[in-house]
Amino acid sequence: MNYSSFLRSSRDLFISCCNKTNRIAQDAGGWRIVWLILFAALYYNFYGSSGLHLRGEGGTVAVYAQRILTGARPFIDTFLGYNLFWFYPIVWLFLITGPNFLVIRIFFFVLSGVTGLLGYRVVQKITGQPLLSLLAATIIILIPGMQFRTYMGLLGVGNLLFLLEVFTLEKSLKSRFLWLIGSGLFLGFTFLVRIDLGILFSALVTGCILLYPLINLADWKKRCRFSALALVAYPLVVTIVHVPVDWYAARHGFRKEFWAQYTLWKDDIANYLAVGHYNYSARIPTVLALVKILELSPNMPESLAQKSSQGDPKINKNRRTRPRPPVSDIWLAPTAGNKHFAFLVYCPLLGSGLILLLATLLLLKNWRTNDSEKGKDAFILLISVGSALTLLPQYFLFRPDPPHVSEMMCVFVITSAAAYGIASRQRSNESRLTKVIATVYMATAAIHIALYIGYGVKRPSMGSFALKNHAEVLVHANNGVFGYVSSDRADEYNALYKTIVEHSSPKDFVICFPYQPMVNFMTNRRSYLYNLYVDNATEPVNFQNDTIANIEKYKPAAILVDDVAMNQAPASRFSVWAEQVYDYIRNTYEYAGTLVNNEIYLRKKQ
Repeated sequence: MNYSSFLRSSRDLFISCCNKTNRIAQDAGGWRIVWLILFAALYYNFYGSSGLHLRGEGGTVAVYAQRILTGARPFIDTFLGYNLFWFYPIVWLFLITGPNFLVIRIFFFVLSGVTGLLGYRVVQKITGQPLLSLLAATIIILIPGMQFRTYMGLLGVGNLLFLLEVFTLEKSLKSRFLWLIGSGLFLGFTFLVRIDLGILFSALVTGCILLYPLINLADWKKRCRFSALALVAYPLVVTIVHVPVDWYAARHGFRKEFWAQYTLWKDDIANYLAVGHYNYSARIPTVLALVKILELSPNMPESLAQKSSQGDPKINKNRRTRPRPPVSDIWLAPTAGNKHFAFLVYCPLLGSGLILLLATLLLLKNWRTNDSEKGKDAFILLISVGSALTLLPQYFLFRPDPPHVSEMMCVFVITSAAAYGIASRQRSNESRLTKVIATVYMATAAIHIALYIGYGVKRPSMGSFALKNHAEVLVHANNGVFGYVSSDRADEYNALYKTIVEHSSPKDFVICFPYQPMVNFMTNRRSYLYNLYVDNATEPVNFQNDTIANIEKYKPAAILVDDVAMNQAPASRFSVWAEQVYDYIRNTYEYAGTLVNNEIYLRKKQ
């Protein structure tokens, strides 16, 4: 064999090896996707039928979708709370299957699995680390957030993926333009599910458009042209997405009401800020009021303590929602669970601050040395943390509880993994400050995610397998409602269902206060309430008089009262803030017992 033949053979062998290695890598990536799909399917099948919660988003989605299916006009005949596409996928499924709670369970678990796959792609694209990508995706599959609100994680991770593809990942102009169109379509979809998230992601998109030319100053003219294109394309595509929805709304007579909700975003933001301020300022007097109640008798039963609070006008007029735990709870809370939860509430702020600081240092170095890779990493960090922070207001300002924290964490876990991968690359940076910030962030992120996993897998409200009890009994009801509940509560669920069904007909109304939508769906009984939820913070003007008048008008066959402290304060019990209605129900209807925490009152026979 001559020398040239040897070179050709070596070259061919090298190319063949490279191609084979590439195929193996691609196959491995494919198997990782298959593994995530199988894991999600087996994991959700393990506990997906567990639980039957009378309070919860599942019953709300089911009732509103059923109303729309039977001709109710959104916003006019029935309250929605969110935008149309939160409910219409369920309406379309009901067109095929009829009202069936099983399809709702499956639908939201599918969304959780898709979110995990998108998260895997994001981390893999940014870091190139398969194990880190698998870990991040597995975590958000393990803890997907509230069982019937998994739209939130999907919208956060989906928008993050599209923005990274449009503005940071290397590709041809044609490919980048196609991703731009896809990003606009997904942003339009986001608006049609949750307007507040659509607005926040629009603000993030605007920031990306403005910053894009500054990431690589050597190529700023070309980048300015793309930013100009994006500035036109995003509003145009989002508008196009809304055109068929506008046509549908006009055809069904709620066009004005559909568009009216888009003008209320300023009020929504003001409400977020007002609630956050009010919860903080009201915390001390509310705590003092609670202490005053308990001081009446150290061993006073809770039911008597509730009643004794009714005469205190300061408590009755308290309209705060659930307060944030104080920062001191991280160290001083009475239980380990409370300490961990307080840490999980505030740690995203610390993590976001470290990510923003690292991004700023990388961006400054990019401008100083024209290091485009540093600029790219900085932009990725900014987009990632911005996407996660779009979900922060709903838990930090509005309702700081485990379910809402888990929704934000679906995105923040992906952000943390991406930032961890970028930070690990910066530990070889010649800048000592950058090395220190990167190291501190990596340690903080590792602690944060470890504590989040340990806390989240134990909390049913965060969507994990903790929904499953060790001893479960299957309970059946109407409209495909079934679920495995703890053996000690199964008889109560069956008795509640039997009581409602035997003392009403499908034409009768059954009313639940303050929020038990599953009762209506599982018994196939109507509710005349426009909005299925009300508490001390959302009580409308003249609520008590109007509610009593409606009871006299519609004569519901049964009224259920769950006297839970909805916002973790005595004032948030229905018997306190709606005392007149509560007394009217007890005096007018016949008490039939308390089942599954619900006082059941039946219409007296004439």
